[in-house]
Amino acid sequence: MARIAEFGRDDTGEFVYDAFYHLYWEGCWTDPSDVAHELGRYDHTIVVLPRRQENGAWLQPFWGDIVDRQTEDEYGCRKFKEHRTRVLVHRCTLDVFGADYWSTLVPSSGYLFVAEKLASAIDDSALLGAHWGKVSVRRHGKRVNRPLRLLRFCGNNPFRLKRIRPKSANKCYLCGYYPLCCPKCGYCIRSCPGCDGDVFATARAHKGVKDPRIKIQPGTLRQAIVELSEWNGSDFIGASSFGVVTKRVVDFLLAYGAEPFIAIPIPANVQDASERKWKLLNRARRPVVD
Repeated sequence: MARIAEFGRDDTGEFVYDAFYHLYWEGCWTDPSDVAHELGRYDHTIVVLPRRQENGAWLQPFWGDIVDRQTEDEYGCRKFKEHRTRVLVHRCTLDVFGADYWSTLVPSSGYLFVAEKLASAIDDSALLGAHWGKVSVRRHGKRVNRPLRLLRFCGNNPFRLKRIRPKSANKCYLCGYYPLCCPKCGYCIRSCPGCDGDVFATARAHKGVKDPRIKIQPGTLRQAIVELSEWNGSDFIGASSFGVVTKRVVDFLLAYGAEPFIAIPIPANVQDASERKWKLLNRARRPVVD
């Protein structure tokens, strides 16, 4: 019997949901009430909304888009040297748009910008693994003297890799290129690197057993799983601008009064974790003690 090839993450293991969070704020400055209603229903999700005016109306913090950036590509795959595993932003320019006030966390799609005072407080704390990129701020084409830093995630990447199953399907059905998804680093693009063919399809677009394309499992592009065995104890983990933080980072931000942000729980697989990893995990769950 023919089998549909699928692309996604294995969901087996023993999981905890209270130690790691995706720090996120895209959208929480546009319609805060809708965001709180949508995300607040998930267990352990933490939503910190922007300030309100005296009449109860939401204040809108400044937000912006990156208009240029200086980056460095990292190629850390142990099998295929041409596979890019991370993009680090060394410096960038943030073009901000008018609003009511400067928040401690400045929203921008896909990036985390932090006010200088908060960044310095993080550096002076016991939190581990924070790295920063330099930021120039611009508004209406003119430079603005607003000290910000770009939070970067430079440590090891302990996320469970996405894979194609069965293994025999990890090649292009058009030209035979292998691998479409790297078994070592997880590098994968939506079209075939060999012939640029259309080799993947969403679950909705896939046409069934006779469709030779690889079916993308629902949620694959959003969900992440931390493999505790691969985690080195850092409080800031991830790849490039996407990052996950420990619970004690979230507690630190809450105690500081940082806003706006949303902390969405990320599952961590603790199956067969060593005693040392459990100690690190329990530390990650506890607030930082100055």
